[in-house]
Amino acid sequence: MEWVVIGILTIVWGAQIFRRPLLVLYAKRIFLTVVIALILFLVYSTRQQFNMWSADGMAQYLLPPFQAIDYFLLYVLFRVWMPYVLSAVAAMLFLWWVHRYNRRHESKVFYTDEPWIAASAILLMGWPGLVVYALVMVVLFTTVSLSIQAARGRDFRVSPYYFWIPAALFAILISELWLEHTPVWSLLVI
Repeated sequence: MEWVVIGILTIVWGAQIFRRPLLVLYAKRIFLTVVIALILFLVYSTRQQFNMWSADGMAQYLLPPFQAIDYFLLYVLFRVWMPYVLSAVAAMLFLWWVHRYNRRHESKVFYTDEPWIAASAILLMGWPGLVVYALVMVVLFTTVSLSIQAARGRDFRVSPYYFWIPAALFAILISELWLEHTPVWSLLVI
């Protein structure tokens, strides 16, 4: 799944850099496409889990008619769906907060397509990648903002517009290559 997410984020990042007017028009549709693709992937993963247990000599006793379907559904809910349910809740809360905050500040803080791009990245991160993503985003944005403000003066403001996707890509890479092998990661995994 991570390589598919990296591919999607890379395409969106390329559109953000090279085809920004196109992305402004289709950012909300891209978010909705990500939601639908993620749901389809989770349904497919659920079906694959069922098939895998059905084919296993011991695991088939965890499925009906030997066991109630509740066991399988709870297992799939927590092992397959929950990481993305948590990131979907975080993405929705982020969208709600950004629209409210932007309205309060007369749309001067975020670009019109920025909430949808950021929400797509948040949704694709899953849990515990979402925690890593939030930390990477805060560190990256704070470092760049302080560096540019020190160089240009206090009144210069930096937009996080071009940081959402690279931060997500970096968070996925460090999660996959390093953090996944640490004891802290196993504490965060559901």
